Amino acid sequence: MPTEPSPFIWYELMTTDPTAASAFYGAVVGWTVTDSGQPGMDYRIIQAGSSGIGGVLTLPPNATGMEPGWFGYVAVPDVDATIAAVTQSGGSLCMPATDIPMSAASP
Repeated sequence: MPTEPSPFIWYELMTTDPTAASAFYGAVVGWTVTDSGQPGMDYRIIQAGSSGIGGVLTLPPNATGMEPGWFGYVAVPDVDATIAAVTQSGGSLCMPATDIPMSAASP
């Protein structure tokens, strides 16, 4: 396992009502939530100031028994090695490692 903590780099809220959640967090903590522009899905980007910090999406209809909730993404230097360390230590993998498209922005 790493000797330095791995930071959370992205958060996602899966909820039954993304519009209400976006309004709530906008009012409570001042986040701005905007449409990501991804075709075919309602995925919204959470911004704190000028930084994208997460996303909001509708809880999938096939997520039987799953409650709305927050999910955090952690940066690690080697995903495969981290998965191996977690499973060898008795942890379980809830979702396979997945490449996700990310974009970079420069002010």
